[in-house]
Amino acid sequence: MVPLKCPECGKLCRRAGFEDTERVWRHTDVCLYPCYVHCRRPRVTCEDHKTKLAEVPWGRKKGKLTYMMEHYVLLLLHDIPVRKLAETLKINEKTLTKTLRYWVNDAVEKDDLSTVQSIAVDETSFKRGQSYVTVISDIEKRRVIDVEYGRSSECIFSNLRHFSSSISVFIPFNSANL
Repeated sequence: MVPLKCPECGKLCRRAGFEDTERVWRHTDVCLYPCYVHCRRPRVTCEDHKTKLAEVPWGRKKGKLTYMMEHYVLLLLHDIPVRKLAETLKINEKTLTKTLRYWVNDAVEKDDLSTVQSIAVDETSFKRGQSYVTVISDIEKRRVIDVEYGRSSECIFSNLRHFSSSISVFIPFNSANL
């Protein structure tokens, strides 16, 4: 029997059966036909963490899509709205939204803001001017760093802790409410 890694600590452990129900992941289409991966994940017994389900190499722990399908979805979401893509790929909108949210949050967590020297703060309205967001941008790299709901000063100050102490802030003249 081949030893498997514990999902918590990574130590090699012995297999202890399989999960009760079969999991299904959506994979990329093959010749325009939907493709699915079916698997009952093995359980591993670790000395430190007791019995856990082993991770599969083709998908995330709680994901419903394979890594390849998630990559394809993210590529398409650059140009296609979620609802239209859900219809086209015949995937639940909620699954697409969770996938997008997971990878965006992952990228934000890995983003190093210690090199940012100057930021611009501006507000904009959406939904016919009834709702506002505060947009914080890196002036030198010309990229959006964060978008917060509302247009109060708390939106700015809650984000300043991520930057170095010698940062310069540019606030446009028309942002009178900040």
